This record gives sequence, structure tokens and C-alpha cells, in this order.
Amino acid sequence: MRKIQLETIEKISKERRLNKETKDKINKHVFLNLILSITILIFFIVLKYISINIEKNLCLIIYKTLSTILLIITIVLFEIAYKKDESTLITITSIETLFLAITTLIAPYFLIERNNMWNSMIGIYFTVYYIIKCFIIYKNEKNKYLKEKNDIIQIVKKESQDELAKEQLERNKPKIEEKPKRKRGRPKKNQK
Repeated sequence: MRKIQLETIEKISKERRLNKETKDKINKHVFLNLILSITILIFFIVLKYISINIEKNLCLIIYKTLSTILLIITIVLFEIAYKKDESTLITITSIETLFLAITTLIAPYFLIERNNMWNSMIGIYFTVYYIIKCFIIYKNEKNKYLKEKNDIIQIVKKESQDELAKEQLERNKPKIEEKPKRKRGRPKKNQK
């Protein structure tokens, strides 16, 4: 009895494992987000370094230029997402880039005018966001894969299709209704 249970458990665990193709797809997605996270962190470290070591006027020009470039990239990403219709990945990335551009636009105020610890950690906030996003991506993709592999859903679909077929047959059967018998003879006149 236990041997059968162990075999069943092993079979279920094999079915719940991600196949190589799905695992590669998830890893690629997560890896790209981690690279983006590290890039943004380095970007804000460089911005902080610029705000410390370069004159204020030149620093403001650099910030505005970088913000403009990021806004142009955001517009291009939104256009690409609009043309592809179902590309949620590009849409989300374009929204993130827009937020990054806005943050870069207001960064001179935070990094130059009000030089405190919270403002120096802007890059870390973006990094934490992307790390959390990576965990969510992994969890969602794995759940989606497991739902596709789940036999219960297929069984329920089949049973519901069988029930629908039975209902359809019942609806299509001609209903036999007995017509009332006609009375013979003359109809009675209404008395007024």
C-alpha cells in the first residue's frame, strides 16, 4: 500500500516540475529584470556621484538631458506596446521607464538641494521593486504552467461539456404537448 502511495507521490512531483522550456522562459524573464535592476542602481549611483563632484549648473543640465532621453525612450516603448496590442511586458516596462524618467526629472531637487540619506537611496528603492517583481514573475509563471498541466481542470471541462451536451439534447427534443380536444357541434352564442 505504501509503495503505491510513494509511486503516486513521485509521479505527482514529476508532473509538478517545470519543463526545461518553461524554466528557461522564466529564468530569462527574471534575469532581464535583475539586469534592469542593477542598471538602474548603477544609474542612480552615478547621478549621486555627479551631484557631489560636478558644479550645480552643469549637474542640472545632465539631469535634464537624461530625463529627456528617458522620456523619449518611454514614448517609443508606449508606441511599441500600442502596436503590439497584447504585449503587457512592454507596457509595464514603459510605465516603469516613465516613472524612472519622472524620478530623474525631480532628482536634482532631492540629490542636490536636499542632500539627505533618504534621497540617496532612490536607486535602492527601484532595485527592491525589481527584486519583488522577479519573485512575482516566477510565482505567476509557475502557477500558470501548473494550471495548464492540471488534470482536474481538464476533467471538469470534460464533465461540464458532457452536462452541456445533455442539456442541449433535452432542449432539442420535440416537446409533445397534447392539444385539447375540439368540441363537436355548433359553438354556443354568447348571451347578453
